[in-house]
Parts: sequence; C-alpha cells; structure tokens
Amino acid sequence: MHSDQEYPPVYRQPSHYNPLDTFKLPSGQERHYQQQYGDMYFLRLAKLKPAVEKVAVEAWEGFSIAGERARRVDRVLDVRQGELCWVAGTIYMDMPLKPNILDDLTKENFTLAPPPRRTYLDPAHPELTQVMLEDESGRLRLTGSMLQSTQLATGAIIAVLGTENANGDFEAIDIKVPDLAPQPRRWEQDTTQASQKTPAKGKIAFVSGLGITGTSGDTIALDLLTDYLLGYMGSPSSGDNDGTTSDASKITRLIVAGNSIGTSMTVDANDNGAGPKKKNAPKKYGYDASAYNASPITELDSFLAEILPSIPVTLMPGASDPANFSLPQQGIHRAMFPQARAYCAPPPAGGQAPEPGWFDSVTNPWEGDVEGWRLWGSSGQNVDDVLRYLDFADEYGTGDSANGDAEARMKIMEAMLRWRCAVPTAPDTIWSYPFQTDDPFVMQSCPHIFFAGNQPQFKTAVIEGDSPLRLNGGDTEMADADEDKSGPRVRLLSIPSFSKTGELVLVDAETLEVEVVKFGTFADPVHQRTYTYMLTRLAISTSTVLLVPYSKWHVPRYHEWMKDEEIQQATASEPLTLEEEYAMQQSWRQDPDKLTFIICLPTASSHQDTGSSTPLRPEDDSPERMVGDINLFLRIDDGEEGASAPQIIGEIELMIAEKQNQRKGFGRAALLAFLRYIVDHEAAILSEFVGRDAAAAAAAAALALSKGAAGSGAGGWRFSCLSVKIGQANVRSLALFESVLFRKIADEPNYFGEFELRRTDLGREGVDEALGRAGVRGYTILEYGRKS
Repeated sequence: MHSDQEYPPVYRQPSHYNPLDTFKLPSGQERHYQQQYGDMYFLRLAKLKPAVEKVAVEAWEGFSIAGERARRVDRVLDVRQGELCWVAGTIYMDMPLKPNILDDLTKENFTLAPPPRRTYLDPAHPELTQVMLEDESGRLRLTGSMLQSTQLATGAIIAVLGTENANGDFEAIDIKVPDLAPQPRRWEQDTTQASQKTPAKGKIAFVSGLGITGTSGDTIALDLLTDYLLGYMGSPSSGDNDGTTSDASKITRLIVAGNSIGTSMTVDANDNGAGPKKKNAPKKYGYDASAYNASPITELDSFLAEILPSIPVTLMPGASDPANFSLPQQGIHRAMFPQARAYCAPPPAGGQAPEPGWFDSVTNPWEGDVEGWRLWGSSGQNVDDVLRYLDFADEYGTGDSANGDAEARMKIMEAMLRWRCAVPTAPDTIWSYPFQTDDPFVMQSCPHIFFAGNQPQFKTAVIEGDSPLRLNGGDTEMADADEDKSGPRVRLLSIPSFSKTGELVLVDAETLEVEVVKFGTFADPVHQRTYTYMLTRLAISTSTVLLVPYSKWHVPRYHEWMKDEEIQQATASEPLTLEEEYAMQQSWRQDPDKLTFIICLPTASSHQDTGSSTPLRPEDDSPERMVGDINLFLRIDDGEEGASAPQIIGEIELMIAEKQNQRKGFGRAALLAFLRYIVDHEAAILSEFVGRDAAAAAAAAALALSKGAAGSGAGGWRFSCLSVKIGQANVRSLALFESVLFRKIADEPNYFGEFELRRTDLGREGVDEALGRAGVRGYTILEYGRKS
C-alpha cells in the first residue's frame, strides 16, 4: 500500500565549532626532543603553586594545635622537625612496579614486549609505595593516615599541613588542591551566538573505540552506527516514518575520541602479500610482531566519507591509531584518508589563521568550543595511567576489564579537574613531548564538558567548584547542581569503547543532559557481569586434583617455575620479571579470551559429587600445593583459505611444572576436569567472549548460520572444537590428548614442529565416561572466596 502523504525535508542543526590549538606541537625543525623532561614539573609547579597556596591560606590561616599556629614554609627543605607548618609542592610516588628505563636497558635478551601493567602497586608489599613532596629544593617523604583517605598520583600539585617527625618524614594532617580553574561563560568565544535568544536544541555525539580491524566483524556495528547518524533509522522515541524529526537530525557534531583502529588482527611480517591474512597463532605471553595492514584505515576512511556529507566530524587519535604515541598526539594526517580528506579545510593562505573544516583531525588531548560550551577531552590514556597509581577496592576482583572501576574512573576525572592538571603522570609514566616554556596539560580554564574515551563502561556525573574533593568519597550518580549556584559546573563523561559496548553518547547542547544509544548486536552488560563473576569465582575439586582461578598469591611460585629453561622451551615462553608476571596474571584472570586455573593437590577432605558450594580454605591452594596450570585461549579461525565460515576455537595449554609431580596422573585428571568444566559452562564462557569482541560476535553468528543453530542469546554460542598444539617430540603429551579423543588434523607437523589435535565431541556423557575410566571421582564445583 502506497501513501500519498508527503514528508517535509529534514535538516540537520548547524554546528558552532571553535577548536583551540592548545596541544599543537611546533612543526618541522622547531620540534626538539633533546631537552630534559624535568622542566615540565617545574613549569607546572610555578603555574599552580599560587593557586594551591591561595586555597591553603584560606583554609589554614590562624589554624593552631595546642597553641602552636601553623606557619607557611616556602621550600620543602625549610621544614623543621616538630614544627607545625604547611608547604606546597609536586607529588612524586615511588612505586615498585612503575616502569624503569634502567631496568629496560638491562633486558638485552628480552625479545618480547612486556605486558601492560594493570597497576604500579605491589599487592604483596603495599608498604613499598612511598609518597613524596618535591620542589626545586628537594624532596620530603609524606606519611600519616591522611594519605590513606586521599589518593594521589605523581605530578599533582598540592599543599600539605603537618609536622616533620624524628625519622625525617612529614606527617600530613590535611591536604589541599588548587580546585577548579575559572570557567569561561558559554559563547565567550562567539558573541554573535551569545546574542541569540532561541536555543538551537541540538545534540553533540561522542563515540570512542570503534576498533576497526578490517574484517567482517566490523561490518554490522559500523553499518548500524552509520544508518543511525544518517537518519535512516528514524526516531527511536516516536517510531519510524511517522513524520516527526529524526533524533539524528539534532546531532550537530560527532566527536570520535580515539582508538578508531583495532589491534586484534595482524599480518605476518614475512608475508609477501600473496597469502591470506590470518590471525597469528596464540602465545602464552602475547602475539607475534606484525607488519602494517592497510585494511583498518581504509575501512575507517570509507566510514567517514559516508557520514561526512551529512554530519561534521572531529577525529581524535588514540593509542592504537596511526599517530605519534607520546602525548599530545598530533592529528592523524589527512593523507591517511583519501576519500574523507575532501572535507578537510584547505591550507590557509599566507598570514591567515587556519579555519576548521567539516572534517577536523585534531590532537589528543583536545580542547575546543562546541555549541558555545568549552570541551576538554582525551582518548583515555590519562585516566588509565592514573588508575594504576591508586588502590580502589574491587569487590569481585574483576579489575578494570569489567565494570568494577567505573566509579573510580569518575573520581579520577574529578580529581584531575581539581588538580587543574589533566595528565599529571606525564612525563613520568606517560610518554610526553618535553615542553620547555609551557605545560599545556595544566588547565588554564575549567571546561563545561570533560570527557575520556575508551573506558570500560558509560558513566556520567556533574561536579561543582565549591564541593570537596571526592576521590575517595561517595557515589557520583547525582542530580544536576542548582542553577542558582554561580561557581563552575562540569559534566564528566566516561565514553565507552564502541567495539565492546556498542554505545553512542549524546549530550544535549542546551541542558548538557546525557543519553546513551545502544546498538543491539552487543551482549547485555548485566549478563556480562554475571558471567565474569561466575568464571572468576569458581574452583573445581576432584579426588585427584584441585583447580583454582590463577590469583596473585600464586605468582611467586609460578614465577619460579617459569625460570626453568626446559619449561620455557616447552611453552614457547620468554622469561619475565616478577612484576611482569603479576601483570600477566591480571591479564589471564580478566581478559574474556582467556581462562586459567592453577592445578593443586586435592583437598584434605574427599569431596563427593553432592553439589556442595562450601568455600575452600586458604591453605588448600597454598604455594606448596601447586603442581601446574591449565589454560583455555579463545580464538577465531577463518579457515586456511578464508572460504569457510569463521570458527570459535578453544585452545588448551597444560603444564605439570616439576618433574616429581609428573607421571602421577595429575595432568590427565586436570585435563578431564577442565573438559567437564568447559562443557558445563560453554555458554557462559562464549557469551563473555562474544559480548566483548565484535569480531567474535560476527564469527559466532556466522558459525550459527552455517550450522542452522540459533546463534544468539545465552546458551546459543558453541565451540567449533577444542584444540591443542604439541611439539612432535613430546610423545607423552600427544598420547595423553589422543587418549581423550583429540585427533591430529594433519599427518605431518607444522612449520614450527607442532601437531595440532582437535576434539569436536563436546558432549558431557563422553567426558564423564573418561573421568570414570581414569579413576577421577567427586567432581564438584566450589565457591572460590579469596579475592584476586
């Protein structure tokens, strides 16, 4: 049935845009890297010391204890023992797991890049962390309970009230920070718009972490985002094709906050281009080095070229994008976008200031005015790095790969604003250009919107200038501040990674109210939290072995095992330092494509198959009871020639570390118990993996279609097979896996001298029969109560 109704054309609201060159580096020969980095901290202190001293004077003037009045001290070395005083300076934190260039230089034989650290704190020795206050005269160590209630990071400028004790340490009584910088009025840079009385009723869109890899896994999510931005989906609130204005037409500008290029797919550096592009084989400690792959940037260019005729775009680089790695990252060069660069501004004529184009490739961090509001944002590296300094308790031990640290990230963003320094840890633990005359990371003015991209989940809050620093305070889910208050008010935005959450953030250009548009191809985050909790809080008990989640107290013993050259050769592993081993433990515990258990001796009491959920005792998995580990690595296999449907394969690795524990049946018992666990929890394992990886989601959907299965929802995902790779000389391991129905996929070993064996029968009945034949009794799932 055709309708004769005519619909009026829909026009997008115009964008009022004024980018600032705060983070633009000198070009050509004017850019130098020979100078020292220490000048940045002195510049920062010189800028912020007057501001923090003003706050301190207002708070502590006339303050006294037992009749002794606190006096101001100009330099940290002028502090006198036993005298009540206050002094301003720069925080420096000496932490055991912080990167150290001297340590890096000694690793001449360390050929594999170290894993990224989740924290600079040593969980086993928190007392090793030292907090110091420094200025141009020297350093002063800070102590006291005040440090436990006020989290700090290197590079923050503070004022401290206290006394020096007999040990030469300064016991802090109170701490003050500069607080929010002066905030410009809206439209301060555009008096023409300020004179207009009619609101524009537009929206600013934010997205980050597109994670484009150049594979079919990107297609569905990007197509949905493109259709929404171009208005093809109609209005979600009013229904399609009803004559109302589409929500998309209200979007005045799209801001892409970094990591538009993904890192999951690689190309072999030795490939001549003739062979198919494949994902490198998994290794216990990361992936092989790869060469440049043009597919992701080509797909990003096509995406931008499709939406740019309709909507202006501000593109920021991120850690995985083709731009300089040190902050501030300069904009991705227009030469990378042969299609989209037509929308860039032409080069300015001699002596004229450059005008922003419809497509603006900017720096990271970036500052500018959009719809009259001052925006300051980053691609998230600053928040990620400060989080490594702090000790926010995580109830479930899931860390920053899940949802437990979302509130912590909000508190960190608030702290940065109150410190008036948005990248405090540069240049200490974030690579930075060595500025000599100015520190651009110091915030001269307070933004109206402060955002960070590539965060694990969306969160927002509004903060005010007259509120106390809440870095360890209450929840940030608050209502907007009263309109009557004249102090600065800032909207904080944690922009989630689109490739993991499918979320686009919209900010109302008049009220700064926030809404989230979520695209339906991504898993429900409630289910993701459930799966993450379940998979990291369960242990497996049998009459022969106990399997427990790999936790931080297992690391020292595991580290000793991995020093053995024979084990290194058998596992294709490189030796790691202890701190790198701690970082790797966090990765294997938290990443959705990995599942790791430590194999221990059986518990003292013989558990029967009664479904008991009694928590284990701490001594049940003590270091002396550890015998090895077993891992599951999830990967996507596109087939040898790329013609077959993608498959999700679980690759198993098994190690019984010490010779005195080998040939005792521990390996067989652990393997069979692990297989039973995988069979019982297949849906949960794969839902976690599929829900947080777009390529995995596409592969799972393709596999389901090829088999005629449901392919979606909890319980819809299935492994194509389980796999193991074993060196041809390892006869005992080959015999073990073949005895439990793993079969070689080729008669000859591969290029690396390994046989790959696969098992496609994942039925529970066959696994239970094998458990019985091996004499492994009492398979029981227990609650693992210890936190990682």
